[in-house]
Amino acid sequence: MDYAKVNAFFIYYAAEGAGNADEIAVIQVKNKADLTQAADSLTAHLNKRKSLYATYDRSQLAKLEKGRVVTKNGMAALIVADDADQIEESFFQAANG
Repeated sequence: MDYAKVNAFFIYYAAEGAGNADEIAVIQVKNKADLTQAADSLTAHLNKRKSLYATYDRSQLAKLEKGRVVTKNGMAALIVADDADQIEESFFQAANG
């Protein structure tokens, strides 16, 4: 995604090789018309992570398979975590408020 379309972003991920695929990324777009592009970018990233972990740490694949990209109010979020449901709920609450 072209960074010129991004208003703000946040990324959290476990260190490479840490045996943990947890990752949260949020992109806030300047124009809501670009939200689909942001979500598609995060989905492509999730698919790359699945391929990466399939080659060296298959124990994390179940978590990655449950990973998701959600959108709300001009923001797209990638959520990969054991407590993804709670994180998604918190994202929606924050996006509303």
